[in-house]
Amino acid sequence: RLKDENKNDLIFIGKKKTENIVEGWYHYKFENQLRSILTLENDVKLITSGNIEYDLNRDLKKLKIFKKDSNSNVVLKGGILKNWDIEFKDTSLKSKVISNDINGLTGCLTFFRLKVENVKIFSDGSNCEDSINLINVVGSIDYLKIINSSSDGFDADFSDIRVEKIYIENSANDCTDFSFGKYEIKDIYVNGCGDKGISLGETSHLKLDKLVAKNTDIAVASKDYGKLIANDILIKDVKTCLSAYKKKQEFSGG
Repeated sequence: RLKDENKNDLIFIGKKKTENIVEGWYHYKFENQLRSILTLENDVKLITSGNIEYDLNRDLKKLKIFKKDSNSNVVLKGGILKNWDIEFKDTSLKSKVISNDINGLTGCLTFFRLKVENVKIFSDGSNCEDSINLINVVGSIDYLKIINSSSDGFDADFSDIRVEKIYIENSANDCTDFSFGKYEIKDIYVNGCGDKGISLGETSHLKLDKLVAKNTDIAVASKDYGKLIANDILIKDVKTCLSAYKKKQEFSGG
């Protein structure tokens, strides 16, 4: 147990703080965090932590989520999520320090170890390291729209996903980030990315049919054994159009 005397922050390492902690780091802000779990359909669990409100209509398969506190988040875990419309809105006060949750998850809305079919996802104003984060997810997404993110917009890890259309605008860091997976995107538009429009790395393969990238630092970066195949790219008002390089010592270039 460590204490920062200047900030009075507590960090716990290991497995003995609570039953919920099974590995990794624990931040003091989550010590008294409220947590609830309910089943949406097909064994998909909706797990909310902190000050989260939501409007759920199972008949229409619509879920609206409202994040009220900067240290709150939502996880959709397990099962099969099919034909759902999911909206996420972050109305919390913006914080310069973005904390991970009790299990080290970085997304405001995280899809974890599940299958998705023909879902639509919208996110506005997220104040997390990632607005939408996919981890160990397979399947298809019809439409993904993310606007006004404090850091990354869309982050996909260890997943196999096909997306029909992506629209991302005003992400303070990367608009998209793909790692350790196989991805296919039919149509993607990114605008106002603080760093990269598309960041591809860690042995990931990405196939793009059409990309429009505007007002970013780097439009496309492929690194660390990342492989990009693209048919149609339009790039406008960026510092670097395309970049391929090695970032981490255990990999090679992109």
